[in-house]
Amino acid sequence: AQGLAIDGTELFWAGNTAVRRAMTTDNPTFGTDWLTGITSAQGVAVSATRLYVTSGGSPNVSVVDRATKGIVNQITLPGTTFDVVVAASDVYVASGVGAYQLESSGALVGT
Repeated sequence: AQGLAIDGTELFWAGNTAVRRAMTTDNPTFGTDWLTGITSAQGVAVSATRLYVTSGGSPNVSVVDRATKGIVNQITLPGTTFDVVVAASDVYVASGVGAYQLESSGALVGT
């Protein structure tokens, strides 16, 4: 497992080709694949309505609608993305060449 994020009762973590999920009231060891098809999932961050996933070895960040599990945006940043964090309504992504702020939609702030 790579990145780890929690939102109240749900725990999410990156598991290579899937984002896994477990309820915090369960034993997280037995989480299930919540979202598949993400190539080399690495960093995971969660907000009330979105999940943000970085793909190791690539410049991509996927923005996922939590209600539908659909990818609503994919943004490409300079450098390889590593980790992502949500702080209040701000989203920050670390890459090999710097840190970037995203809007909740996934759009890069300042462009």
